[in-house]
Amino acid sequence: MVRGFAPMICKVIRTKRMPPWHAGPHVGTWKGDRSLSVDQVQTLTHWIEAGAALGEGPDPLVVANTRVTEWPLAEPNLIVEIPASGIVDYNFPVVKKPTRP
Repeated sequence: MVRGFAPMICKVIRTKRMPPWHAGPHVGTWKGDRSLSVDQVQTLTHWIEAGAALGEGPDPLVVANTRVTEWPLAEPNLIVEIPASGIVDYNFPVVKKPTRP
């Protein structure tokens, strides 16, 4: 999946569109600075240009089972299922407000 996005990743980091960080370094140092250093940009672009090899160890992008088995705050009143892909027509659902006893 990363290989498919590799050309776009290279472009957006070289043009400094990603990661989004609009604070100017000429003003001062910023707590939580998310900008990439020149070395980080070079490392990433060289890795992409070399074919974006997976590397050692398990694949970090393997999707884990994130299905919630228990509701930590309470059972919801309504669960709306939507498809993972495709087109969902816009609609105006109406939900009746419960009355208090």
